[in-house]
Amino acid sequence: YENTIEYISDDEQIRKFGLNLKKVTAFGCTSRGQAFRTGKWILETERLETETITFTVGSEGLMNIPGDIICVSDNHFAGTNIGGRVQAIHGRTLTLDREIQFSANHFLSYINAQAKHQKIRITAVSGKQVTLESDPVGLSLQGVWSLLTQTVASQLYRCMTVTENEEGTYTIFALQHEPQKEAIVDNGASFEPRNTSVIKTPTLESLNAEAT
Repeated sequence: YENTIEYISDDEQIRKFGLNLKKVTAFGCTSRGQAFRTGKWILETERLETETITFTVGSEGLMNIPGDIICVSDNHFAGTNIGGRVQAIHGRTLTLDREIQFSANHFLSYINAQAKHQKIRITAVSGKQVTLESDPVGLSLQGVWSLLTQTVASQLYRCMTVTENEEGTYTIFALQHEPQKEAIVDNGASFEPRNTSVIKTPTLESLNAEAT
């Protein structure tokens, strides 16, 4: 075999940040297409996965290991209630720790006793009480719930480290995860941003600039 170099660039990022070179040896790579996808993966990672998050949890931290994809329901970031804990369970009716906004095709999701993700359609909401389409099997009191809607999506992160603290809690450090990246790299798909907040950045108006 003979070594060769495949150059891959992101012109938009070069215009923003200038030229930054990264040399990578793709061990076992035998085609230009494979070399291109290797470089494209690195570029898209730098472009799309820029945020990190650190948070502390209780025993739930034992369910996560590095590499896991974590769904984070941050009410403050979302600008609306999309996550919390269950205060009471009466058959298909749950009492949540906060009120939620409800419309058709909303689902309540949770992690059951087997550490499996479950989601059930919500049929009615009255204050903090939520009625589900079926019994929430495996849901426990004070269990964590999240709201799945078509307007606001929870944020996705890849768990990097789990650190045990002295007081019996666990600190999780995670990196932003973009599920569209594989399709973008392999199939040339266009990136469609996920709406993770109802808070909109206001448009600047009547902005004046003076040269000094």
